[in-house]
Amino acid sequence: DNQLLISFVLQRAGADVTVKENGELAVDAALAARDQGKPFDCILMDMEMPVMDGYEATGQLRQKGYTGPIIALTAHAMDGDREKCIKAGCSDFATKPIDRTKLISLIGTYVSTKETEMSSKGSTSDALVSELTSDGMLELVEMFVAELPDKIATMQRAIGEQNLASIGMVAHQLKGSAGGYGFPTITDAAKVVEASAKTGAELETLAEQIRALAELCGRARASASTT
Repeated sequence: DNQLLISFVLQRAGADVTVKENGELAVDAALAARDQGKPFDCILMDMEMPVMDGYEATGQLRQKGYTGPIIALTAHAMDGDREKCIKAGCSDFATKPIDRTKLISLIGTYVSTKETEMSSKGSTSDALVSELTSDGMLELVEMFVAELPDKIATMQRAIGEQNLASIGMVAHQLKGSAGGYGFPTITDAAKVVEASAKTGAELETLAEQIRALAELCGRARASASTT
């Protein structure tokens, strides 16, 4: 029932969905897609499956060098469950029964598509516009904004790999540059992530902070113009 429901919700949102019945088949499918040069944009990993559960499946994927986003799906919502999923190698965590809007929004922080990019560019109601609006800086700010998705993707892969050094390095870069391009709020958020990475904060905490940073970066615009 969950497979049918979640597949329907994601397909209605425009996704192509592949469903596997257990963790063993999921591992095989994910590695095969990666090796063929067509990796899945995101894996929703049910943590309670027959044959091989989601914890073992996620662990096997990470051990075999899989770096794509893996979002845990579990019926449990206790404080320790999120941490357990993150330690297993998951990038993030969602609970069942699903909240359709929240699930699609969560996936959107890890998956960038042409449709979502066009939609976000067409809406300025929640845009985070650079404080540097002079024409002389516009091109430079646009270049900075264009690089933000790759930086966020690097941190999201690193959280799945439990690579705190990589997270800290990218956060340090953003902390040092975002303010100079007119985005002090991104600097502040990156500073928090860097500090957590340096002090070895819980992966659950880091995942939350990276998601907040990703949300800010996704709203960043060089100017208020939508053209």
